[in-house]
Amino acid sequence: MLRHRAVLSLLFLLAAATPLRAVILWSDLGEVLAHETGIGTDITGQALKRDDASGDTLYFKFHIDPLSDVTTEEYFAAFQLFEGGTERLAIGNSLKAWAYSAFLTSETGASNKVTGDFDLKPSRPESGLVLGERLGWELPRQGIQSTIVFKVQYVPGADDRVTVWLNPDLSPGATEQSQSPNRATTFTANASFDEIRLRHGGGGGGWTFSGMAIATSFTDFVKTSGAAMAGSQPGASSLAFRVWQREQGLPQNSVRAIAQTPDGYLWIGLDDAVARFDGVRFVSFGPDAGLPRGQTRVMFADSFGTLWVGSQGGLARKKSGQHEAIAAASI
Repeated sequence: MLRHRAVLSLLFLLAAATPLRAVILWSDLGEVLAHETGIGTDITGQALKRDDASGDTLYFKFHIDPLSDVTTEEYFAAFQLFEGGTERLAIGNSLKAWAYSAFLTSETGASNKVTGDFDLKPSRPESGLVLGERLGWELPRQGIQSTIVFKVQYVPGADDRVTVWLNPDLSPGATEQSQSPNRATTFTANASFDEIRLRHGGGGGGWTFSGMAIATSFTDFVKTSGAAMAGSQPGASSLAFRVWQREQGLPQNSVRAIAQTPDGYLWIGLDDAVARFDGVRFVSFGPDAGLPRGQTRVMFADSFGTLWVGSQGGLARKKSGQHEAIAAASI
């Protein structure tokens, strides 16, 4: 049976995608495919900018599903800062670095083949040895997703100090100080920006970016197990809530529709599937289970316990445990 507190928690997430304590300056939790983008286009609407006079610190986060990988080299893909149309710091996969890397930096990593590139310290090091030492890089691989957080300490009139974590620990209670130094890559770069662009060029199907955000603190990206409602008084009862995003098991961060059936299950409509949530885990259903293909548009649970799902591919219903497509016309 569905745990009702968990249902309320997930609904709260969908209404406000970040914990109350977070200071998120900009975010886009949806999925964006970058494939053969050329110079790319701004994804922030120029909501933020930093220039050579800035002296504060920002934290950037994004999640990657690499369709282009080591088997489709050569290619590049990046979450890239731009200033006045000029390329600045980029984090992703440099054209000839053949690894998760930063490019257009002010320094060159010891193992990199291209000036201005810097390999990121791996979370899953490649197997093998070079001169008796374990390989110090990680190759993007299709089907293996990654999360990157990077910090920019802006230095007025000079190159900025950058720290990048590949797949950092974002579990409850984690802090910037608790991160393993073996995961932190540091270098200097010009990180001024007034635009951010998602870019890809070369082989393969591109990279899918999601869970993108800019914040003022590392802890703004850390998962929380609970929090009090704003304005609660000491000793007063407060509503605890949890956040479910991709890292907590939500199949996709792009939620298109929600419905709850009389048996207590919460149903989440996604871009290419429907997920059932019981308060603990998500179970996904797609075309193989009888659902039409395409993005979910609407969901409805009627008084008889039937779940109706309308998508780009048509209309389906779930009754007595079975999904059944009943109309192929797009709605």
